[in-house]
Amino acid sequence: MMQETTFIDTVDGRQEVQWWDKEDFRGRVNTLTSSFGRRSIPIPDDSIHCDFCNELIIEFPVPVYRGSYALCKECLGDIKQ
Repeated sequence: MMQETTFIDTVDGRQEVQWWDKEDFRGRVNTLTSSFGRRSIPIPDDSIHCDFCNELIIEFPVPVYRGSYALCKECLGDIKQ
């Protein structure tokens, strides 16, 4: 699915925000590295949480900040100037 890109003004300057549909989050994995080695853990496709406050996101499209950080609408509002 095509991801729309917009820009917002933050205290760090103008930042790109992409808008992802639910399908764009499919197939994600989290890679953990410890003294026991690397391990990949799949993330359920329907488990989309704000990377800033950990709130479950149920409204789409989802704003994605700095390439990979999913944001709820409240946290997106908090980073805008």
